[in-house]
Amino acid sequence: MRIAGVISLLNDTASDLVYPLNYPLYLFSVLMAGPKALGIIEGIAEATSSLSGKPTIALVGCVSDSVTHPITAKGVLASA
Repeated sequence: MRIAGVISLLNDTASDLVYPLNYPLYLFSVLMAGPKALGIIEGIAEATSSLSGKPTIALVGCVSDSVTHPITAKGVLASA
């Protein structure tokens, strides 16, 4: 089982290292996109990523807990 974990770790690390290189290369060479298009795509990706961050998770947890546990919901809201 440890071997599978190590292989998974190495595979994830390799894909994280290659992705920043291949993505702009693909956009520039295959799709003929310019720097502006790359900036717009990256901006949309960052905006989407920031919307699904910790504040959103805390809000969803607070709404969920307010239905079942009102005291817990106040604690989650206070910690966010």
